[in-house]
Amino acid sequence: MRLDQFIDTALTEIALGVSKAKVRSKDLVAIAPAKLNGQMMHTESQISFDVSLRVASGDETGTSGAAKGGAKMRIVVADADVSVDGQRSTKTTSNEEASHRITFSVPMVLTAHHRADQSMVEEEAVIKSLDPDWTS
Repeated sequence: MRLDQFIDTALTEIALGVSKAKVRSKDLVAIAPAKLNGQMMHTESQISFDVSLRVASGDETGTSGAAKGGAKMRIVVADADVSVDGQRSTKTTSNEEASHRITFSVPMVLTAHHRADQSMVEEEAVIKSLDPDWTS
């Protein structure tokens, strides 16, 4: 799986899972409430990634770059740990030997959304210009 696909899928699955749990347990607990007792709640979670990568070459589509002679190169996830605020939530592995390891965090506010944010239209256009196969 390409790195961008892995990050996209992991963050989307976390957001969807939290939203589903929020609705399902609304009569039991307040999961990621936007308001609690009349007060706004905006707690930022850090989604931490520890990803092992390898560079693959070949004629595959959806590449992240091109090498000499028209050969395609792409960065793919070989192994990864994903955690939310330090709590490990998923691990994926592959039998491939990894050549690079990166760690990074992405802030996520589970009580906010971009539904009426017009800048998302511009953001989507930029993404499509960089990755024509991408769909929202």
